[in-house]
Amino acid sequence: MNIVLKVIESVSQAPTESLIVLTVLFSLGFSYMVIKLVLTVISGSTEK
Repeated sequence: MNIVLKVIESVSQAPTESLIVLTVLFSLGFSYMVIKLVLTVISGSTEK
């Protein structure tokens, strides 16, 4: 809950900066998921 409150506070204080940070974090997590998926597909195809 503390993290959520901190995020809300930072959003109310500096909306532009927090939006940029959230976008970067989201894109990093998304690209990590894509890379993980690709790696699992590659390893699965090489095992077969």
